Amino acid sequence: MAIILFNLKKLRAIITIALTANLLTLLLYNFAGKLAGKSEESSANILYCIMFLWFVTFLTALYEARQKNLFDAKLCLWSVLVIQFCTPFPILSVYYSLH
Repeated sequence: MAIILFNLKKLRAIITIALTANLLTLLLYNFAGKLAGKSEESSANILYCIMFLWFVTFLTALYEARQKNLFDAKLCLWSVLVIQFCTPFPILSVYYSLH
């Protein structure tokens, strides 16, 4: 157990990136929902910003993982799982499972 927690400390930067991106995604999505009846162009632009945010977050997480050698044999599984949270798939899976 202590070895797993020690290895997860190496992933702290990627976890922080993923949490920040998901929080910004939720905030932008709520903001776009409030603008839905007022301006469709503004809502569409916000959704493009969300896609750009996911793309930049994913590339940043991959860069961090590559720089810290997190794709070695011990951390590869954890790195892939954490990097998945830098994409919209976890949010979409929770959304569709609840609705």
